[in-house]
Amino acid sequence: MEDVSNVTAAAQGRFDIERDVFLSGGGGYQLSHEQRSSPNAAVTKYPTEFHVVDGNLGFTRNVGIIGLQIKSAVDSYSYNNNVNNTDTRVPEAYRDYIQYAVTPRVSYEIVPGYHAFIQVPLNERQYVSVDPLGFSHSSHGYEGDIGTAVNLGSALNGEVDLGYFRQDYEDHRFSASQGPGGGANLLWNATDLTSYRLAVSRTVQEEASFVTVTPSSSFVETTGKVSVEHELLRNVLLTASGTYFVDQFSGVSRTDNNYNAYAGAQYLLNRAASVGFDANYWHRDSNQPGVNYDREIIGLRFHLQL
Repeated sequence: MEDVSNVTAAAQGRFDIERDVFLSGGGGYQLSHEQRSSPNAAVTKYPTEFHVVDGNLGFTRNVGIIGLQIKSAVDSYSYNNNVNNTDTRVPEAYRDYIQYAVTPRVSYEIVPGYHAFIQVPLNERQYVSVDPLGFSHSSHGYEGDIGTAVNLGSALNGEVDLGYFRQDYEDHRFSASQGPGGGANLLWNATDLTSYRLAVSRTVQEEASFVTVTPSSSFVETTGKVSVEHELLRNVLLTASGTYFVDQFSGVSRTDNNYNAYAGAQYLLNRAASVGFDANYWHRDSNQPGVNYDREIIGLRFHLQL
């Protein structure tokens, strides 16, 4: 049994310049612990503690059939060192990095309810130090996406896009991570009581740990998730989901197949408080020896929203 205490604080605001033209921004702080299911998680005595400080600023203009949106964000990650089961120090602070990101996006209303768009997310990831073997994990990357946003009122909304991504690394011993990208995020309200969600994505994730013998710069994660939400009673909500992840590591012969199943029920006591029951199963099947993983969690939770 592992006990951890996590803290999240965030604030978000919006300033309307005129109708359909506004600025948005915010920031937050998070104290969290790395999940044992993370492909970056080393074998340590305790879950690795890390801190995230983030800020974001955006501009949106949706006037007429042409839309413009620019989003920017800064995220700072800081990891605490850990120990293994023999209390030998496990270095984790070398994983500290800051990510700068900006995403310009232009949209065009094809017909009411359908907006074609082009977006180009850009990022810069700066690590504060090299890893214990002297590799620098700092990098910069981009992605070009073209897609469509759907807004058919309460029946169907979301977006689908296709693109290409590339992440180049400061250390030339690491090869670039590149390939087809894009994804989908759709919500279908089948009835007044039942909703279905589909989420698909393909992204480059950071890999700065030593769960493999040879250092790896990153892994490409392809994810597909289907979930359903049903209002059994006005104050009783049922949820279930199934998720499949494939993590393909760059520069090493490691591929992880991950499966996650979730079911939960939530009872709303009032507008501010609720209690819930959750059952969660996770399985990782890897071609890397010693990193297969199984986790089953059953829990009760109390949620308070002020």
